[in-house]
Amino acid sequence: SIDGLFRKKIRNSHVPLWNYTLIRYQVFIVYFIAGLKKTEWDWVAGYSMDSLGDHWVFLPFR
Repeated sequence: SIDGLFRKKIRNSHVPLWNYTLIRYQVFIVYFIAGLKKTEWDWVAGYSMDSLGDHWVFLPFR
C-alpha cells in the first residue's frame, strides 16, 4: 500500500484471518444469490435479457 511505502513500521503488518474469511463469505453470498435468481422463470425464459437488450445502453452492441 501507499502507507507501507512511506512508513516502514507498518510495511509488514499482517491482516487477521477473520478479515479474509469475511470477504470470502460476502463474495460467496453475492454469487450464491445471483445463481438462485437465475433459476427463476423470467431468467430461464429469456425475459430478463430481452428487456435488458432493448435498453439504450446496449444499442452499440447490436
